[in-house]
Amino acid sequence: PKRNEWARNQTDDANHQLEDLFVSEKSRGAGVGKALFGELAAVAQANNCARMDWAVLKWNKPSIDFYEKSLGATPMSEWQGMRLEEDGIERLKRFRISN
Repeated sequence: PKRNEWARNQTDDANHQLEDLFVSEKSRGAGVGKALFGELAAVAQANNCARMDWAVLKWNKPSIDFYEKSLGATPMSEWQGMRLEEDGIERLKRFRISN
């Protein structure tokens, strides 16, 4: 979206951010994932969310296929995941304004 659309969406619409959804291997193919997303959709709608976002590892092709084919989700090509681990977090302390 254009910048002004993005800013409007950030201030006017809630976002439902999904963190860590896992379906055990023995439960896959039984509709459990679809049922979980169905319940998440109800929560999102109850909270007037305009969208649901989640991340999936690029190598996790079965999950990506499920999200795209079964749920109709689209990849967010404009975002790049970023991370700092313990040593990186420690290095950030040098930027603190006060102790």
